[in-house]
Amino acid sequence: MTAATKRVRRAKAVAPSTVHDRQLNYQAYEDFMRRRELKSLAPQLRMLERLMPAARAADAEIYGGEVKGAVWGRGIRIDESYAANRERRAGASRNEVLARVFCEQGMREVERRATDGARYWVVLVKGHLRVTMHVCPARYSEKGVVYL
Repeated sequence: MTAATKRVRRAKAVAPSTVHDRQLNYQAYEDFMRRRELKSLAPQLRMLERLMPAARAADAEIYGGEVKGAVWGRGIRIDESYAANRERRAGASRNEVLARVFCEQGMREVERRATDGARYWVVLVKGHLRVTMHVCPARYSEKGVVYL
């Protein structure tokens, strides 16, 4: 090997010149970070998938983009999107159903943090699986179900 081949030439980073290029670079970075996050969550997602048949039987599905790394600590966080509750015209919120079904499947509640009103964060654990989700209980009235 010559001295010239030992040297590693690095391409100089060129700042994007247009707003469009900046947006493309930002989106590429976001995609890279999301793939990295999902790769680190893969073992937890496999454990979560074992609980999903019971959740699907209770008409509670987790949509794409709703699972993220936990805000505090380890584990996964299940966010509740508008789509998750749009399909549920009556009854409990989707995360309320998921929490109930997961507890029936052997998960135990280890922490509950009140937020505003009746809403709360709940942390469920089963083995190495740790699930955090925001639960918005339904309040029933004469006009139907109202989410708090």
